[in-house]
Amino acid sequence: MAEKFVIPGDVVKTQKGTGPGLYTENGQTYAALAGILKEDDKMVSVESINPLVEVHEGDTVIASVEAIKGEKVVLVKILKVVGKQRTLPTEDYGVIRVMDIAPGYTEKASDEFKVGDIVKAEVMYVLPDDIILTTKGPNLGVIEGYCSRCRSILRMKGDRLFCDICDRFERRKVSRDYLIKKGE
Repeated sequence: MAEKFVIPGDVVKTQKGTGPGLYTENGQTYAALAGILKEDDKMVSVESINPLVEVHEGDTVIASVEAIKGEKVVLVKILKVVGKQRTLPTEDYGVIRVMDIAPGYTEKASDEFKVGDIVKAEVMYVLPDDIILTTKGPNLGVIEGYCSRCRSILRMKGDRLFCDICDRFERRKVSRDYLIKKGE
C-alpha cells in the first residue's frame, strides 16, 4: 500500500491488524486522526502530522504559579511545552519542590515565587500522579512577575524586579530570559 493521507472517519481497507490512529466499528476500519497511513508486515496505523503534545522528562515548559503549599512546594499549571506548536490537550499541573528552585539553599518557596508569576522550568520526572519540575538553571525561573501588592507587571532593574506603581523591589528566582527589562 502506498502512503496515503487520511482524515478522521476515512474508511481504511486492510486485512491486517489495526495500530495507533485507527479503530474498528461494525467490521469496518476507520482513521481516528489526520495523518499518513503507514503499513508494515503485520499492521496498518496512522502517523499523525500534528501529534498531541505530551510532557516528557527533559522538556522545558512555561507554567503559571497556582499555589504555594506549606512553603516547600510550588504548584504550577503547565501552559506550554517550549518548541511545540500545539498547546497541551489537557490541563497538566506540576510541582517545584523548594530544593529544586535554585542551586543554593532556599528556605521558603514564597521568597522566590508568587501566585500568578509565569515561570520557565525543566521537567525532571514524569510520575503517574506528578510532574516534578526544576528552576535551578540560569535560564529557568520567573519570566514574567507581578507585584504582590498591586498586581502590575514587574520590570528588571539591575538584577532585581521592580514595581513602577508601588516604587518597590520584589525578590524572585528570575530567569535570564525575563521578558520585561528596564526601559522597555
